[in-house]
Amino acid sequence: MKLVKDIMTRDITSVTPDNTMRHFARVLANHRFHGVPVVDIEGKVVGFISDKDLVKSEFPHYDRGNGYFLIRDFAGMAKRLSSVGNQKVEDFMTINPVCVTENDPIIDVVKIILEQGFKVLPVTRDGILVGVVGRAEVCNELLDSGTL
Repeated sequence: MKLVKDIMTRDITSVTPDNTMRHFARVLANHRFHGVPVVDIEGKVVGFISDKDLVKSEFPHYDRGNGYFLIRDFAGMAKRLSSVGNQKVEDFMTINPVCVTENDPIIDVVKIILEQGFKVLPVTRDGILVGVVGRAEVCNELLDSGTL
């Protein structure tokens, strides 16, 4: 049985709770990530923030039911967009995110991805970030070996 450590990405790009949303957006753009773990000064995972959180910060009243939204005040929206960039990651991150350990079976990652809809999960050792694992790594493993 293969373990998370066999397929995880050991890139530990992350942000801290006190980073700005503008900094977070740059990290996503520079690395082409959809989200990153949020860590404290010791490297402990304290949250997760994604591109979806960034979009939701800009459009908090989006109506999922009908699939569209109206912008009635473009000037007000521009002002909000500017001010969100200076707000802290901690105001928008998911606290206590789902994490896996490097010794968890890959099938556990598959279950979490399918049941909870995550694209990427932080990988920890004793609560400290050591990498990430997600859909891409699982798909690559399935295509390369045909099994998990």
